[in-house]
Amino acid sequence: MYGIEIQDFGPSWRDGRAFVAVVHCIEPTAVDVGAAERMTSLNRLGAAFKAADEQLGIAPLLDPEDVDVPEPDEKSVMTYVAQFVHKYPKPKTLQPSASGEQRTPKQEVMEITVWIIRTIRIVRNIRSPEKDNFERYHSTRTEAAERRLRYTELRKTADLMPADGWQRADEDWTTLETLLDEWQAHLDGRLPAPLQSVASWVGRAETLLDRAQDPAVGSARAPQSVTVILEEHTVLVGCPT
Repeated sequence: MYGIEIQDFGPSWRDGRAFVAVVHCIEPTAVDVGAAERMTSLNRLGAAFKAADEQLGIAPLLDPEDVDVPEPDEKSVMTYVAQFVHKYPKPKTLQPSASGEQRTPKQEVMEITVWIIRTIRIVRNIRSPEKDNFERYHSTRTEAAERRLRYTELRKTADLMPADGWQRADEDWTTLETLLDEWQAHLDGRLPAPLQSVASWVGRAETLLDRAQDPAVGSARAPQSVTVILEEHTVLVGCPT
């Protein structure tokens, strides 16, 4: 669910994400994973330690400054983490539901929002030769499309997340889609000249089709939106007006 790989009791815990995951796994309401993902490592550690202390009763044996170093003391981290294991042997988010499923819709929303934030960071920082890798772009875009479909379904249940949380997530989706469009444009620019115009045409067509399927088209402005989209399609395919 959290996409964190723990390889030791030192550097793996430095950025605070593992501590946030442990706290959230025990008590999902104790910490906002999406908000924590936007924090610096030092602030994330502080938020995790504070939530563990105030919400779970786990004594703060560590200071953020002790962990946000190249080589955190493994014995200290191990001692602190051991408190969670002893006090909460069966975290809530790992207990199966009555239907046998492991994740609730609220957990799915949290997982998707965290994935968006991390993917934005990855795509923003990607450089050649990785940026020239079409397979990586395609897999990222495909996963984004699949997660967006699920997010859209979950979005209909407003109480899964506070209103400002939904707003931030919507804005993050827009940011990610813009970054993916820029990545696609970068790849298109590497094509031979005759194919660049074709790739550009396809990209614009996909954008128009996505807009045509947007829920906003079904709103009170639907007639106007549909007219604009049809006009753009006409220009795109070169049909006479």
